[in-house]
Amino acid sequence: MDQPPLGGHGVPTLQIGAHILRRYCPPTSNRASVIWPSEATFTHLAGGSANAALMLASAGLAAAYAGKGVRVSAVNPGLTLTERLHEGMQAKARQQGISIEKALTRAKATRPLGRIAEPSEIADAVVYLASNRASYITGAVVAMDGGLRR
Repeated sequence: MDQPPLGGHGVPTLQIGAHILRRYCPPTSNRASVIWPSEATFTHLAGGSANAALMLASAGLAAAYAGKGVRVSAVNPGLTLTERLHEGMQAKARQQGISIEKALTRAKATRPLGRIAEPSEIADAVVYLASNRASYITGAVVAMDGGLRR
């Protein structure tokens, strides 16, 4: 079976999305959904720039393919309780000379909701956007950052 290329953010993700569209949404298909993961933070200029491009590409692809029944949206998660976040908090804690727990407490305090997202919360949004219940949503960029962006 033809497998999509593995990748993280930006162009590799776009390549995966293009592969998925070609492989699983042939021109005869009348419905499809594509949800891009995206994360932009002020401390990661290159990643943030790539994700801004990804959001623009999502809007453009949504407009280009809506007439063919393909919906494209982006999910923009903020801090999420993953191994990657834990590794980042370890590095931040070492750098600041504090415990990981203190680093997490400080991170939570920067969020209007006062907590960090669970991976399942991000997954639930993606599942919803890909479902028929979101059949009128396309070109959306869903910020999932606990209210940080205003």
